[in-house]
Amino acid sequence: MLFATIIMAVTMVALNGCSKDEDSGKIKETGTIYVENLTSDPYNVNINNGESVFNLQSGYYRTLSDCQVGYYKIVVKQLSGYILYPTEKTYTGTLTKGGTLTVSIR
Repeated sequence: MLFATIIMAVTMVALNGCSKDEDSGKIKETGTIYVENLTSDPYNVNINNGESVFNLQSGYYRTLSDCQVGYYKIVVKQLSGYILYPTEKTYTGTLTKGGTLTVSIR
């Protein structure tokens, strides 16, 4: 009984291994998003309404790899250094397979 269970487990692993090998040859439909802060103030960056949210200090950049291809809406909002109200900007673009979508906060 134990021997039959072991043979069945090995067979299942072997069968699953074949399908994974076939999938590993596919090219991923991803690209890179690059966000750089060229201002003297920190900004909050919000990609696709909360899909990715982070703060970016002055003079810094962030690279997001393996992002799904498609349309992106990136909203940035100044965190400090403003007098009356923070600067808020919206950037949009389409990320292509193997491409880079670059946002430069100015």
